[in-house]
Amino acid sequence: PVFAVVAAGRVVGGITHALFFSLCIGYVPRLVSGAYVGRALAIATGGASMGFVLGVPLSTSLGTAAGWRLSFAALACAAVTILLLVARFLPSVPGGRPAGTGTGRRLELAAVVSANVLTYLGQFTLYTFISLVFLSSGLSPALVGPLLLVCGACGFIGLCCTAKTLDRNPRLTAVVVLSVVIVGLLVLGSTQPSLGWVVFAAALWNAAFGGVPSVYQACAVRARAVSPELAGAWVNATANLGIGGGAAIGA
Repeated sequence: PVFAVVAAGRVVGGITHALFFSLCIGYVPRLVSGAYVGRALAIATGGASMGFVLGVPLSTSLGTAAGWRLSFAALACAAVTILLLVARFLPSVPGGRPAGTGTGRRLELAAVVSANVLTYLGQFTLYTFISLVFLSSGLSPALVGPLLLVCGACGFIGLCCTAKTLDRNPRLTAVVVLSVVIVGLLVLGSTQPSLGWVVFAAALWNAAFGGVPSVYQACAVRARAVSPELAGAWVNATANLGIGGGAAIGA
């Protein structure tokens, strides 16, 4: 296809991706009681994490073996199947703005989304260089992809660990998760080019960051400043702003 078609498809995909995650963050808390919001969001985030960990290599392998058209067709068929399952099995839930909103709660939400954008900005500024760090530490170029896949799997493990404590003590969970991210980055920076330590630090860093999305999502919803859907939109928008900004700075 011509470049304009590819670009238009990417724009539409980006818009629907953002809309889906905003609605998902708002929909999930309405399915459970307030005591399980964090775990429910972590489960939903876990689905997205597994999609990235497994979907990217699977679609890439399919595209390499059979061509990009078959890869896109398989993705479209999967999307239609999921749409039918959602329409058939997911219940409708009441909407509306939560009670008890006010200036104080809006400030809480502002603090959450500000921390969110800064965290993602730092994460993806540094993540731009992760392949170069691996290579400069002596890793074979052929092993960079598999190691990045392992780092993604570590992120899923970290998400599962975060889910266990996020509802019991969200503040402590947030502090611990972000502290471990910092420790991983410090170890990475101080031990490079020792390959063993670099791999360990990268795994630790990514494992901790795996819990970051659900932490900020749960905190934004629990602030009760706006509807869960709008809170999800704020979290999703600031995360994408940080991702884009970090990639631009890193480039």
